Amino acid sequence: HEKMRFVSFSPETFLKLKGDSLFTYPRKGTIDATLPDAEKRLLTDPKELEEHQFAVEEAKRDLSLVSKSVAVKRFRYLERVERGAGAILQSSSEVCGRLPSNYHHYLGELLFKLIPAGSITGSPKAATIARLKEIETYDRQFYSGVAGIFDGQEIDSTVLIRFIEEEKGVLTFKSG
Repeated sequence: HEKMRFVSFSPETFLKLKGDSLFTYPRKGTIDATLPDAEKRLLTDPKELEEHQFAVEEAKRDLSLVSKSVAVKRFRYLERVERGAGAILQSSSEVCGRLPSNYHHYLGELLFKLIPAGSITGSPKAATIARLKEIETYDRQFYSGVAGIFDGQEIDSTVLIRFIEEEKGVLTFKSG
């Protein structure tokens, strides 16, 4: 396989592991923060609410595969993201589950059960993955995968979207 370099600029967390708690933060709903009443417009938009509810349900299902006591800790709060073209507001939720006490013995297996991220596939996850395999004509390589930092105790990871890769001297931007 040829050497490939990439950079990803995504504010989207995949998973965070702290102690025996596993967190995910589904994001659905974005608006230009400079618009009049931007916060109210985003929070009262029925389409945005429905999409966000689906994302939260998918996150709960995913965490339930590997943890117990899955709960939504915070539902649909707004975060301000500064970017070159101006700030945006994004709607997020915090979903948490408790891992079994022996999770350290199978941490890799646990993480692989949750890949790909529900924010990439949407819902239903299994059907979407099967359909993508049928219709995609290229290897995504690292794009839409997951990268993270593990310090031996905690994990902080992100979904690799808004992605630029360099392969054989060609730069390709991928997003979606």
